[in-house]
Amino acid sequence: MQKNATNAFLKAIVPHEYTLCIARERSFPNLGRPKLSWRHQFISARAEKTRDSSLNYALSADNKDTNVYFAVAGYDDAQRRKAENIKGIKALLLDVDIGKGNGFFTSKNEVVPALSLLHKAVPTLPSPWVIDSGNGIHIYYVLAETLTLKQWGPISSLFADVVRAIAPKLIADPVRTRDAASVISLYP
Repeated sequence: MQKNATNAFLKAIVPHEYTLCIARERSFPNLGRPKLSWRHQFISARAEKTRDSSLNYALSADNKDTNVYFAVAGYDDAQRRKAENIKGIKALLLDVDIGKGNGFFTSKNEVVPALSLLHKAVPTLPSPWVIDSGNGIHIYYVLAETLTLKQWGPISSLFADVVRAIAPKLIADPVRTRDAASVISLYP
């Protein structure tokens, strides 16, 4: 995804009135075993130009050696990616892995018929953003308004249950669908 497209995508998915969380993997191979941790960057919503330049830096060539992730939720200014710091969420997410066995899709082309089945059964779903994640497909449904965590939790759980009942082959990572504080890869 190009920087301008990434900015537009994040503005659509993450509530722009709250702080955006970008995360990068850090590994520590010198410890004798790989240890993974996260380096978070919180980008304030207060100034549009500052937010755009901070986001551009986070996605810049200087950071090519690490994978970039983002949180779907918007945060307060606490600078910690925890559920209690979430101010709002305006998207539902499906993280569909490809080729992992146990009923998963063997190719990305198989996702489209399953999505069609879901949309026929639930015609009120908004048109999704469908993103190739490298090892799968990320599907984002942007809601008409930003919800609080308390509002979003039951809706995301119901959404996950509906997906499983209507399109059982559309196996999505339940953590990503139900965990508001989770991060997901921005692009492959």
